[in-house]
Amino acid sequence: MRRFCLKGMQMGFFEKVGRFFADFRSRYRISVRNPHNDNELFYVYVSALEIVSGAVAFLILLFVGVVTAVAYTPVMDYIPGYQGSRSRAALIENNMRLDSLEHELNLWNNYYENLVRIMDGKAPLSLGISAPDTLRTAEKPVGRIAEDSVLRAQMEADGPYKLQPAQGRGAGIANLMPPVNGVVIEKFSLREGRQAITIAAASGRPVMAVMDGTVVLASSSDEGPTIYLSHHGNLISAYSHNGRLAKRRGDYVKAGEVIAFTGASEGTNEEEGFIKFQLWSNGTPVDPENYIVF
Repeated sequence: MRRFCLKGMQMGFFEKVGRFFADFRSRYRISVRNPHNDNELFYVYVSALEIVSGAVAFLILLFVGVVTAVAYTPVMDYIPGYQGSRSRAALIENNMRLDSLEHELNLWNNYYENLVRIMDGKAPLSLGISAPDTLRTAEKPVGRIAEDSVLRAQMEADGPYKLQPAQGRGAGIANLMPPVNGVVIEKFSLREGRQAITIAAASGRPVMAVMDGTVVLASSSDEGPTIYLSHHGNLISAYSHNGRLAKRRGDYVKAGEVIAFTGASEGTNEEEGFIKFQLWSNGTPVDPENYIVF
């Protein structure tokens, strides 16, 4: 009796499952009708299985379309918070620029270190810009050359090859700073009657003392606000056509200290200007470009 009941229950379960799948595959008529006259406008026969299959197919197609759009189009560039192809390209470009800047910095560091060693009378180091700083100790210095020592002795001793003139015009002029950051547009020429050079610079730029000295003249003249400095070694520097002066007569100034400011040139806009600069050594005008790098 008990076995008969279990068998009956199993048969009932399978009948329910079979009836469910039969209903799942059964097709139903879906009709669209006009609510005013009850005329049928459209109808279709569809089953629950077809609806589920269509929904699954639509989801698969939607997923494939989204993946394709993300992988092969720049759509990610327009989504906030996501790094697209443009961000990756910008990152690569910035990394290349940083690498180039590091290379240039290593070149300048090597140049500066060798320049210091040469000025100290030591032999320069061989270039090793591609090696990291931790390997600098492995570099071997270049040996001294006999001809270099002979040339150094000739340049440092008194004679025709001496770097600094010992006496006469220009004696004692060394380590001069440029008076203003600008471009020389008119050069020194005694033959043409020009005892000064003309330096073009933007209006309002600081005019600086070329070396330590004392202000001996600070006034306005036909050449605009003008200032003269007296330096050691019987050297005079003159700055004219300034916009305004920052020092007075009798003031002591250091090299690089601001003594005036450039002004706008006549006939130009307010951003353009110039100054005239002179150097006098032992009462004689000299060419400033022989002693200052502009």
